[in-house]
Amino acid sequence: MQVDVKAFSEWVSSKLAAKEWTQKILAERLHTSESHLSFLLRGRRTLTADHCISIANVLDESPLAALAAAGLLPESATDPLLRELWRIACELSPEARRYVVAAMRGIRELDKG
Repeated sequence: MQVDVKAFSEWVSSKLAAKEWTQKILAERLHTSESHLSFLLRGRRTLTADHCISIANVLDESPLAALAAAGLLPESATDPLLRELWRIACELSPEARRYVVAAMRGIRELDKG
């Protein structure tokens, strides 16, 4: 997957504004230079998933939200209903999971029309 630098930069800008921080403050807390951070957020340096996670942690935001903002997660990771479905499925016994999967296959066939 390719990073959506523009969308991620807009996400970071909104979080900075909410905290009344500047890029300089964020850079200091990341232990990097302001120019390096600026290059990352403008796409002049390669922005990686690790950068996104580090920035999210410093901003006290969810790493998943940062990765989603950067376009690095599939829709299933950002859709609240699918995340809830996953959490519930993880709590079920293997037998119950097989039952749920069979039921969902039936619903999918009905949904196709």
